[in-house]
Amino acid sequence: MGIFDKVREVAADAKAKREAEQKALRDAEETRARHAQEVREAALRQAQTTCPLPVTPDSRALPGGLQLFPDEFVVSVGKDWGWSSQKLTLTTHRIIYSRGRLAKDQESVYLTDIRDIKFHKPLLGFGTLLLETAGGHSVEGLPAASNGQSIRDKLLQMTHYARQRAAVPQQVVQQVTAPQPDRYEQLKRAAELKDQGVLTADEFEAEKRRILDQG
Repeated sequence: MGIFDKVREVAADAKAKREAEQKALRDAEETRARHAQEVREAALRQAQTTCPLPVTPDSRALPGGLQLFPDEFVVSVGKDWGWSSQKLTLTTHRIIYSRGRLAKDQESVYLTDIRDIKFHKPLLGFGTLLLETAGGHSVEGLPAASNGQSIRDKLLQMTHYARQRAAVPQQVVQQVTAPQPDRYEQLKRAAELKDQGVLTADEFEAEKRRILDQG
């Protein structure tokens, strides 16, 4: 075999290894995406069965660029309650609100941290809501509403639901989640792929960071 044939053979082997590694990464990403979708679908079925208010199945965008948790779903937004803007969003986990005129800077309160919700109706104008949270803190300045009493009742329903859900171990995600190898085994496997030439040094470092970031 001539030198050029040897060079072509080495180049072909390197190309085959890169293609195999890229396919493995694509397959892994597809598996993770499929698993995440299965988890969310299972969580949705459970929420639709147990939540006292209807949930929105789609992953609508939240104000301020916030993201929904895998098992979190939107219940209502400000527009659903007659407000002209989305200054308050109620999910199965949180109340997300904005105090300013522009709904860019968002704050959120976990439903499990809320101890009471009060509605104050002055003689003139719309009423206001006050959230009392754990530790004696309170959240004021929520958007005023003419139907604040009804909104308060719905928020209280959701806080009770959230507490009950937190008190009962959630089996839905555990049933769907496949057992994952521990990080040591994943790192060991990545190191073996690097030694075999399937992963380059940079790809190995990227894979190592991904594994360690899994917590």
